[in-house]
This record gives sequence, structure tokens and C-alpha cells, in this order.
Amino acid sequence: MFTLGAERIHTGLTVELCQDPATWTAAVLAVGGNLFHTWHWGEYRQTQHWRPWRVLVREDGRPQAVLQLLEFRRAFLPLPIFYGPSGIAGALDPNTLAELASWLKAFLHSQHGICLRIDPPILQSDVGGQRILVDAGFRALPRQWLPLFSDIQRSVMVLDLSRPEAELLAHMRTSHRRYIRHASEKNLRFESGIGEQQLSAFYGLVSDTAAAKGFVPPDLGLLRQLIEKVLRPGLGTVLVARHEDTPISALMVAGFGTTAYLLYAGSDAKQRSLNANEPLEWMAIQWAKSQGCREYDMGGIGTLQIPQQGDPYHGLYYFKLGFGAEYRALAGYFDLVNNSAAYQMHRFLELKGAKIAYRMLARLRSMRAGLTRRQMGG
Repeated sequence: MFTLGAERIHTGLTVELCQDPATWTAAVLAVGGNLFHTWHWGEYRQTQHWRPWRVLVREDGRPQAVLQLLEFRRAFLPLPIFYGPSGIAGALDPNTLAELASWLKAFLHSQHGICLRIDPPILQSDVGGQRILVDAGFRALPRQWLPLFSDIQRSVMVLDLSRPEAELLAHMRTSHRRYIRHASEKNLRFESGIGEQQLSAFYGLVSDTAAAKGFVPPDLGLLRQLIEKVLRPGLGTVLVARHEDTPISALMVAGFGTTAYLLYAGSDAKQRSLNANEPLEWMAIQWAKSQGCREYDMGGIGTLQIPQQGDPYHGLYYFKLGFGAEYRALAGYFDLVNNSAAYQMHRFLELKGAKIAYRMLARLRSMRAGLTRRQMGG
């Protein structure tokens, strides 16, 4: 069994598995970690059969880096795989990172793990940042879409929140600004909360949007867990737009440290002419600023590259671009391999079966969502 105590990896530097929420939260803040490094996110992911392990690196007692490991071990998967959402937070020099990688490999060996996968927020253009990970022993994967594994999307739109609200509005597309300022004239009502009323409206709209777009709709039980484990402690909220008491647009936003994230969003396509999505996103932006966030990650755009006019996801990209968000292509996944033979099999099954499994899950979740909504009276 791997030791839970601090282990010195060189003079003044120690690595330990943290078991105290307050200590972990303070460390994540100190090293600039984000939502996916938080204790709350690990507890939420545990409801999906991912066991969290919190790796804390200290130098002379001060936090230097954190990495949240999520272990997936089920009866049909005799050897576990590990995932580190958003990678290692903190500043480590190449030599220290290599020593941490050796510690992580020893940990994987102790748990009979196949590999550890991380998806750090390194830009695709940052060749140097990628090289440091590769030199430390990680394998860079092709920039693939592996939807069943990752919390982090590969191509995202990010809005800089450092400017005052007036400047943010001034830098928006003219139509976005107009829809925000004249929302009250269209008899639109907006609300924020995490109660059953907001959840019911949110779930219905997101499920319908997922079905229409071919995405996997969120599971209602998991949404309840997300609210309880992450939003209720104060890390997020659900926003709903209504027209004459009918919900027509909804989203879920959460944040920690300097970054807020759009987790889910959905709207009634038949009510698109009311333009409720723009003012609702503006509410999310205001919420993120109120939490002290300096960036708002508005999520992906449905593809791994900027869609051109006429492409299926160009509308989504154009909508987010209208707020002044910039496109960021992230480098993708990096694997630290412990068991080479099992890893090759894992990769083979992953590449062959990921899209098939995703389509099956989307179909099953859509059927379940329809049944759940009928039971809820929606």
C-alpha cells in the first residue's frame, strides 16, 4: 500500500497524499489551481465511480503544486486507470517535474494502474510546455476527441474578465449588446438558484438541446450530485431565462480561483427570436466577476478547429465570439504509462470504441431523459 505520509523527493521538497479538505483548498488557491483541482470536484466525480487522490507538493512546507488523481476501477476493468483533470497546477522546474513523474509512476505501480492521463491547460502552440512534460516521461497523444474520459474540452472560447463591465459591453458585438439592454422589453425574466424549480427548467432545456445536437445529455442524478457537491458549497449557480413563466434558456456556471466555467447550457430553439441566450450569458459573466474570476471559459465549440461559415458549429462559435471571447486550442492529453502491455490494449479499445460508446450513451441518456421528464411532469 502506498504511504499517505510526506515523502521527500529532494532537499526541501516533499510529496504527500493530502486527506484534509481545508489544507487542500488552501494549497489549490496558493498554486493557482482551478475548479477541477478542488476537493469539491473530486467528491462530485466520486459519485461517478472515480476515486479521488490528492497529491500535494511542498517546498520547505509551502505548497508548490497540486494534482488531483481520479481512479477508475470497475469489475469489467481489472486494472485501474487514473485521470488528472487540468493536469498539475503550480510552477515546477523541469527537474522537479521529472522527479514528481517518478513519484507518480511509483504510485501507479503500487495501485497496479495502467496509466495516468492529464489534460493540462497548455496551448497547442506552446511547444516548450509540451516538451517539458514529454521529457519528464509523459507521452503526448494525438490531438484526439476522447469524450468519455476528459473534464476539459480541447478547443475552448475564453473571455477576459479583467476589464470593467462597461468595457466588456463595449467590446461585444452590437447585436449582443442590444439584446442584453432590451431584454426587459421582451417580457423576459431571469433567475439564479439551485432549487428544484431551477433544476427542472435547466434539465429539460439541456436535455432537449443535447438530443437535437447529438450530444450526451446529462444524467439527472449526476446533476443533483453536481449541485450538492460543487454548487451548493458556493462554487456555482444555475441561471434560467423565462418568457411568461416558460423556461426558454438555462445554463450552469461554476468557478474557483481566477477562472469560471460554463458547464452546461441549453435553450428552446423555437423561442430563438426572443434572444434570451445573450442576456443569460451576460448574467453568467457578471456572476463570474462577482466571484473575483479573471477569465470565463465559455466551453467548447463542438469541433477541434475553428468552424468556417456553413459548418455545423459555426453558429455556436460565432455566438461566443460575439462576447469578445478568444479561441484557444489546447495541446490535449498526456499519458504517464506504468503497464505497457495493458496500456496498448487500453489505447486500442479506446480508439476503436470511444465514438461508438459515446453514441450509445447519447441514445440511452436521451431515452432516459425523456422518461425522467415525463415523471417530473415536464
